[in-house]
Amino acid sequence: MAVVRERIILRKGRRSGDKMPHRIDIKELAEGDSLLVEIVIDKANDLAYRCLFEPELLAGRRGVTFRVSGEQVYWLSGLQPKPLLKQQADQLVPDVEHVEEVGPKRRGGKSGPRERKVLVFDEEGKLEAVTRSLKDVARLSNLREKAIDRLCKTKRVSSETGYSFRYWWKVLGFDITDFTLTVSQYDELCKRKSE
Repeated sequence: MAVVRERIILRKGRRSGDKMPHRIDIKELAEGDSLLVEIVIDKANDLAYRCLFEPELLAGRRGVTFRVSGEQVYWLSGLQPKPLLKQQADQLVPDVEHVEEVGPKRRGGKSGPRERKVLVFDEEGKLEAVTRSLKDVARLSNLREKAIDRLCKTKRVSSETGYSFRYWWKVLGFDITDFTLTVSQYDELCKRKSE
């Protein structure tokens, strides 16, 4: 018989209309365990809602769902957990080290772009720079990150700068400090055809 703490941090939604309900999976709870839920509504203003689900409320359930409207939390399926103050919650589960912060699940779409090193070749096709990310190349060349990404993938020369860009493939096993390398040699190492 333990008290398990679940912390959920909500992000500010930009969509209008009905909000989707949030779900907390409780499959991991052992029989007889209580669930202490802390829902952080506004992290900047330290606004959080805390409540305790006794074991009899959780019996036979695989999850609990709730909606948030403004600063109010509404539990679905007729659940009525016991609201708690911060001090009461900390007394029940004083060890905050093991609190897992669960963000809202992403619904489809890709995550942010991976940070990859980018090789920059000058107008003659010689290696001029090795940068840490697309952001660094964009800052140096005054091009948009998406445009540089597209140039890396299509192997075309930039019409604005005359430079060529390639993502660095770590597995190629060549000396990255060899500035005599040309874009055609690099494409050959990658087993790619130049246009």
